[in-house]
This record gives sequence, structure tokens and C-alpha cells, in this order.
Amino acid sequence: MNILDYLSWRNDVPFTVSKFNEVDSLILSELAYIDFEKIVESSSISLQDVNDEFFLHHNREEIEEEATFTKRAPLLFKDMLLGERFSSMKLSHYINEIEEATNKQFSAITFLFDHFIFIAFRGTDQSVVGWKEDFLLSSMSDTESQKAAVSYINRVGHYYSDKDILVGGHSKGGHLAVYGATYCDQDIKKRIKKVYSHDGPGFRHEVLQSKEYEELKSRIIHIVPDMAAVGLMLSYEKEAIVIKSDALGLFQHDAFTWQTESHQFQRASLSKLSTLFSIGLGSWLEDIDDNTRKEVVNTTFSLIEATGHKTIGDFKEKKLKSLSMIIMESKKLPASKRKELLTCMSELIKSESQAFKDAMTTR
Repeated sequence: MNILDYLSWRNDVPFTVSKFNEVDSLILSELAYIDFEKIVESSSISLQDVNDEFFLHHNREEIEEEATFTKRAPLLFKDMLLGERFSSMKLSHYINEIEEATNKQFSAITFLFDHFIFIAFRGTDQSVVGWKEDFLLSSMSDTESQKAAVSYINRVGHYYSDKDILVGGHSKGGHLAVYGATYCDQDIKKRIKKVYSHDGPGFRHEVLQSKEYEELKSRIIHIVPDMAAVGLMLSYEKEAIVIKSDALGLFQHDAFTWQTESHQFQRASLSKLSTLFSIGLGSWLEDIDDNTRKEVVNTTFSLIEATGHKTIGDFKEKKLKSLSMIIMESKKLPASKRKELLTCMSELIKSESQAFKDAMTTR
């Protein structure tokens, strides 16, 4: 069973009978990937009206054939509308900002219920800018999207001042949910009941060691699939809930592959491969200073940007041509930049190899 099966089974059970849970959180976090431009604004709009307006301009059959999980999110509408659990839900305060100059890709939406709101942050979309910002998380103490997340929670929290607050997101959206809830205004923070990070990257030490994070830590729910990679980048200083996926490797990041069981996800144990990845990447990051990390990210993405592609999808469609362009551009780099890039790649491979050797020795 996945989240679509869960909706078919659970959609007629209201929150007054069965409380909001981790699967409900993922469903709303997935909806944050939908382009609600010109449909959802600051004022609230019903789920039925959103569904009707969305499918006036989109073909359901084409969405069903989509391979990209972020594009399949509208398929959730159908069963959400059939039962009492979500059918009366309203949507408001949609925002979507992409700014190449500041490496910012930020989007959020608020879901309105009788006694609470759920603030959902979008994960990394297909934009090159979005992926670049993800990689900068390890080298910067506060990115533009992190600051925007704090501002968004404050604004929406004050707007709906009479309601409890839940916050969540998938991938980078989970990271932003935790960051925004950590540093939002104290009067808003007190009303936040839970924060859900679904396979979201972790945080740098200065965040984890802050009093603001300590105040929130007990309310954070960090969920990762058993072969996680993205959700093990950096740290949460808190043990993650490991769950079962019916996919393999990086494809487990697709939340439609996560397996449900009653009102929660099926529990699992972290795979040895994921453990090794986490240890190796952690060692590598500890050995490289912030400036070097930032320079490597900027250099790498300058090569990608030189292809003229704006999305990862564009890059995949023209893979061979894109790779040849990147190789050509890399030859134009100053010798020091080329050396820096190659050195970091070499050190990452060494860290992963050492983690494997240590595991084998222990075994």
C-alpha cells in the first residue's frame, strides 16, 4: 500500500476520529509540488474548486503517465475529495519564487482545517537553481530559501492566529519546514505541534547546537526510506524513523513508493549501503572548510549553467550533448579551479572507501 491506497482506505475517517498522522503529512507535502499559480492566492479556496480549476488546464491521463513523482501529485485530489477527512480542506497563501541571482528556489502553500493549519514547503523542483541551492546547504549558514521559510511561517501564523500549526515538506521542503519552525517568532513557535521532514537534508552544527533548535527538537519527526541518501545529508541530532519503500536506491526518494500500514508507514531498518554513505559523506564534509565547499558547488554549477539549460529535465533530454558541453567548459576553468574540483571528488571517493573498509573490518 502507498499513499494513494491509504487515501482510498482512510478518506472517510475524519480527524476527530483518527488524529492527523505522518501519512497525512506526506500527502499534503506532496501537494506542495503542484503549480497553483493563478489558482490559489492569499484568500482561501476549497479543494473542490482547486481540483476543478486545475483539471480545466491539465489532462489527467497525461499526469497518470508521468514518470516524475512531483508531477503525479494532482492524482491525490480524487480520493481526497471522496471522503470526509480532506474534502472540506481549503488552500491559501501559495507562493513560488525562483531567483537565479540569489540561488533561490522557494515555494510554499497552506492547508486550512477546522482547528489547525498545515504549512507545506516544496522540495527541490526541476530547476538548476533549486538543485544548486540544495548543495549550498552544507556551506552556508542561511540560504535565501531558509530565510523565506521563516518569513512565511511568521506571516501565515499571524494570519491564522486562532489555530494550531503543523509544518512539513518532502526533500528540501522538509529541511525548510524544520528551519522555518526553528527560527520563527516565539508566539508562533509555541503553537507548532509537530514538524515533519520527509527525507529532508539535515543541518549544520551551528543550527543543531542553537537554543532555538533545542526548543523544537522534541516536535520534529524525521522520516527516511531504508536506502536513504538525501535525508542522511548532514544531521538532525535525532534518530530518524526508517520506513519501507518498494523501490531501490535513489528511486526511494519518490514518496509514492513508500509503503503504508494502517495509519503509518511500514517500519524498516536502514540499509548498510545508506549507513556507509552517511558515514563517508559526513567524514568528507568535516574535512572540507565552508569556502571550499561553496567554491566547488559554484564551480560545478557554473559548468551546468553554461549548457544554457534551466531545468534538470532539459539536461537529461540532451545528456550526451550536455556532457560534451560541460567537458568543453571545464577546459576553460583556471587550473586552480580544476584542481580544487578534482581534489574534492577524490577525497569524497576516499571517504566512502574508508567507510566501507571500516565496516568490513568490524564485520
